[in-house]
Amino acid sequence: MVVAHTCCRIIKSPVTLLVESQDGSGGTFRVSAESSNEDVAVSFPSAPLHSILHVDASTSNAPVNVSLHMTFEGEFSLYAPGGRPMVRYGQGIPDPAGAKRRRDVYFDRDRMGVVFGKVLWEPRQKRNYVGSANLRSLNTDVFLDR
Repeated sequence: MVVAHTCCRIIKSPVTLLVESQDGSGGTFRVSAESSNEDVAVSFPSAPLHSILHVDASTSNAPVNVSLHMTFEGEFSLYAPGGRPMVRYGQGIPDPAGAKRRRDVYFDRDRMGVVFGKVLWEPRQKRNYVGSANLRSLNTDVFLDR
């Protein structure tokens, strides 16, 4: 578990996820980043195949920006009352497992600054690898990339 908690300081961190398994895949990771009145920006430049990531990022009066690695599969929620929750994702991302699956991103937006959704690689493989990303900021924007 990685925890970054501060008051009135920027959190900006790339987090590299690694495992010591024989094939370099799998693992469950929990990352939490919390500040107040300053930006929170967390990115995941690398992550093992078939890993499970749970990330929580929050602040107030400043933006939250989380960029997930392409291996991420799971649910997400963006809570931004007084701001805009934004999901940014690219099309045509190659399957990190090399299995020629397609990545599907589904989400719904309500009028109160909340977005709920999920990211899946289809067709699903034998196991379900379900992570989560929960982003929250009051009075400003929240961004989820990938």
